[in-house]
Parts: sequence; structure tokens; C-alpha cells
Amino acid sequence: MPAGEQLQFEDERFASADWTLYYADAHFAQRYHHEEGGRLYCETLLALRSTTAEPVIELLRGPWSWWDHGRVLEYRELPDGGSEQVLAPVWWFLTRVRVRLFPPYALPGEAGIRLPGLLGGHFLGTASTDVLSHDDVVVVRGRFHGVRSRVPVVTPALAGHMHLRAEAGTFTVPFPARTGWCGLCRRLENQCTPSGCLGEFFPGSPQARPSRK
Repeated sequence: MPAGEQLQFEDERFASADWTLYYADAHFAQRYHHEEGGRLYCETLLALRSTTAEPVIELLRGPWSWWDHGRVLEYRELPDGGSEQVLAPVWWFLTRVRVRLFPPYALPGEAGIRLPGLLGGHFLGTASTDVLSHDDVVVVRGRFHGVRSRVPVVTPALAGHMHLRAEAGTFTVPFPARTGWCGLCRRLENQCTPSGCLGEFFPGSPQARPSRK
């Protein structure tokens, strides 16, 4: 696990049932919990078949040029084995997120690794991207651990919903569809598993497919 007082993981929150299931389809499952004061806690799960963890980790550790309809700026590799880049989730929109990734480490008690991250720019705080091996499925799990939004004009809650839509590629007009992690599916030429296989990762959540909010 990387050293650094700025990294503040709050995984214990994700084990509770006090969450809202935001979106689920044949590819993704997402949930969120917004606290007073604007801190964002949210999670996106993506399940990939016909691949192993190694190519997924390689794409996540490098430039996120696989993020469709976005743009990567100022990518650089760092001496500690991590990296830094600025992501424009939708290339023409104002949001810019500086992503500082630390080297991966094994997750205690889980069959997988974590890529710890510090966010800057229009989102500020600790994020994590986990790559988990689950039977014949590789699950990518992204979490915001109390991240604060600095996106102009919109409320923190709306900024959190925009983040979830950007990751799962569920934007509607005028924003483009199939942004974010849809690019991982495309780049790896995989089909994603039905969301039902992800149920055990959401303790206490209903298994029905909700509508987007």
C-alpha cells in the first residue's frame, strides 16, 4: 500500500446497506451515497469475460486513451512506478480531472489488486480502481472515497451522477453515449457479463434493474 497522508480509503462504508442503486444493465452495476457537505461516495462495477486481469491492469496503469469521447492530457510515468494524467471525460466539456495513480498492491482478503488514486482539478480526493478475479470473470471496481466536487455551476450530487454516467457510458443528448469504461470492453474485445453476477459485491442492495435517476 502506498504511503501518503492524502490517501484516505473508506472501504468500510461500502460494506453497509445504506446505498442507492443508481444503474444496472447487462454490463454495469452502480450505486452511490452522498453525504451532507457534498462528499461523494459511489461505486461502479464492470465485469469482463474472456480475459485475464493482466491486460486490464495494463490499460488502467497506462494513458486512458481507451476512454471513448474523452481526451488525455499531460500523461507521464513517475519514478515510483505510478503515473499522472489529466482526463477530460467528454473532450469538449469543461470538466478536467487530474488522476495521480500509485503502483498497485494486493487487496487483503480479496483475489485482486488495487490501483490507489488521488484526484485533482474538478474532483478532489481519494479514488480507487480494483481489479478482481471472480470465477471466470474479471471485475473492475471503481470507488470514490468521499471525493469533493469542484465542477462549476452544478450541485455536488449532480456532479456525482454525471461521473457515474461518464464511467458507464449512459449520458444522453447533448453528451455522447458509450463514454468511459465502455472503451475497456471495446479495447479488450470482450462481452460483459449480466449484472446478476455482481450482486454479491453490493451488500443489501436489491437485484432488480433500476431506472437511471
